[in-house]
Amino acid sequence: MDAKSIDPAPLLESENLGDVTLAVLCRDGKRPDVIRRVVTRIAAAPASEQPDALTKLSVLSDLRGIGPRVQSEIEKMGLPVNLEESTLLRGTFDRVRAETSIEDILEVLEARLPGALPADLKQRLADLGRDELKDVLRRSATAASV
Repeated sequence: MDAKSIDPAPLLESENLGDVTLAVLCRDGKRPDVIRRVVTRIAAAPASEQPDALTKLSVLSDLRGIGPRVQSEIEKMGLPVNLEESTLLRGTFDRVRAETSIEDILEVLEARLPGALPADLKQRLADLGRDELKDVLRRSATAASV
């Protein structure tokens, strides 16, 4: 049995927001009323559960080819979307920020101190936390030495 043959109604009634988001994959999951009910259920959920549910809904709706419709419904409802708060994506956002900060630090230091950077500097920076990287970036702008 394929998901597109399943009636979305039982999923829409589920207490589990993960089940609710799966409704967009069902037989009538592309219908505007189904999309609206899914988004309405997410909007009614506790704020702490919304980011993960919206992340799942976004992925599933893109798989179904209805991403723009879902996005439109989310915007109509004024539902705040901050995927950085999603536990599913937080690690990725943090990793990208850290990588970007490290590259920025290396670029600034190389411009200020051409040829003076130790070979292991990138690895040493990778061992620092986000706040430490911010501090190193600020200091690197005026650094006289590594």
